[in-house]
Order: sequence, then C-alpha cells, then structure tokens
Amino acid sequence: MRNLFYLIGVPGAGKSTIFQRALKDIPVISEPRPFLHCVYPGGVQLGGLRESFSGTDTLPMNVQPNVLHWLSTTTCANIVAEGDRLANGQFFDAVVAQGWRLTVASLELPASIAATRRESRRSYQNPSWVRGRGTKVTNLVRAYVRPEWRMNALDPIDLLAKRLGDHPAFKGLPVESRQA
Repeated sequence: MRNLFYLIGVPGAGKSTIFQRALKDIPVISEPRPFLHCVYPGGVQLGGLRESFSGTDTLPMNVQPNVLHWLSTTTCANIVAEGDRLANGQFFDAVVAQGWRLTVASLELPASIAATRRESRRSYQNPSWVRGRGTKVTNLVRAYVRPEWRMNALDPIDLLAKRLGDHPAFKGLPVESRQA
C-alpha cells in the first residue's frame, strides 16, 4: 500500500517544527529535481528543509502538476508533506484517484496564539492572507481530516512528533528516529 501523509494547519501552528522533530536524526538527501524533495530511508518528504517556511512552502506555486505526475510514476511507497502549497482539495482528490492511501492531519491552534508565534519568529504576513489560510484550513479539515488526526498544537512537541511517527507513511523510518 502506498501512503501519503499530509499535515495542515494555520500559519504559526508548528507544522514545520513538528515535522523536523518527527524526522530528526534521519539521514536526508535533498533532491532538486523534478522538484525539491527530501529522500530519507524508507520515504520522501515533499518540499525542502529550511528554518522557516519549510516543507511544501519551498516549492513554486505551479508545482502541483509536476508533483502529481511524479507521484503517478514513483516507486516510493511512503510520502510525507506539510505546508500550504499542495494543501488543497484538487491535490488530495488526485492523490486518492492515483491509489494512494491519503491521511490528512490537522495541527490546530487558537488564532491568537498562532499570531503570537508568527510575531516571535518575525513572520509578518498580510492579515487578510492569514485569515484566508485559516478559512482554507477549516474547509480542508471538514472535508479530509478524520477526528483522530485533529491534533492540538499546544500538546508537547514530542507527543505530536510521535503521533506522526506512528503513521504508516513514517514506518519506513528507522525505529529509533520514531521514538521522539
């Protein structure tokens, strides 16, 4: 079975932080083509690694067709992703149509705390854009996130990282890396 795990949340929820913790101590090779992705033992993370705006947010706006084509031809059975760039119904529906077992998880956080986090990292995004992302995430949660994958971003980071690591898409990872 091919597994694709995708973490969504409002800007400042901690998506990149949780992913980095879940994938810590795992040897990663960054591949620039056919689009930026990170190869690790047992799987692939869509997008790149950097301090802020990591994951799929490192990809160009027009990347979705390239990623879908790649997903239709890859032999990799475990794909993980986080970020806004590919978080949309069209992408999720196409992934399922290709036969992937899709899990969308939501990292949920009150807007005021997310705003404080963004400010502390000096991320000053347009308030209208941030509200739009919140609406988008709310709609995606309603359509794609099962109740057991709605996670509280205020829970301890190691607990959240372990939840990700327990998902089948992360199972190809070395066991010691999944024990956050």
